Amino acid sequence: MYWNKRISLKISLTGLLLALMIVFDVWSQLMPFNGFLKFNLSLIFTLTIFQFIGFKWGVFSLITLFLFSPAYSSLGYDIAGLFGTFMQVLTQFVFVMSYLLLNKLFFRDKNQKIKSKNLADLFKIIFAILSTTLIMVAINIFFATPLFFKLFKLSKHYDFIHFSKEYGKFKALFFFIPNYYLGTFVTYFLFNIANLSINSIVIYISNYNINRIAKNIF
Repeated sequence: MYWNKRISLKISLTGLLLALMIVFDVWSQLMPFNGFLKFNLSLIFTLTIFQFIGFKWGVFSLITLFLFSPAYSSLGYDIAGLFGTFMQVLTQFVFVMSYLLLNKLFFRDKNQKIKSKNLADLFKIIFAILSTTLIMVAINIFFATPLFFKLFKLSKHYDFIHFSKEYGKFKALFFFIPNYYLGTFVTYFLFNIANLSINSIVIYISNYNINRIAKNIF
């Protein structure tokens, strides 16, 4: 009976947080960055599900977000739209895994004092922001950007080597920086740092209260 109540509670909380994920994901459609990128605030709820409800519930929420997000996206279920949604979900997954991995390796003590716990949370967040940013910058430079422009039929090439030769046509989207590697690095670095930092400020502020609630429930 106790086990059934715990499962029912987790299903209810996951449903509530997933609904908030979708609401904030819809709202994020109105927050563009440099023309073709968009800020997204649903990471706040994704991390909460992974951290306090469970890994499989977090994976379920990301899969659900991937399936539903194109329904209200301007690109819909077009292959380019699905790819954009996949990159958004991948960013969230990398951030969550970076945060949880550091937590598992170095911050296992559940009886930390509040001050120590706040410092630990800050360190985990900074690590997750930087690691996710660098990973996603690399993925975007060497894989995602050429493929994205190919899917939009704006380029003839899937690979970054050939695409870099066409880059001059698109440099307006990358702060007019003339070099492909520098332009894409600066653009994606600034975007990811800004996007993840906005989410992380909310995560950090709310973590103390969430920890207290989760400790009492689970």
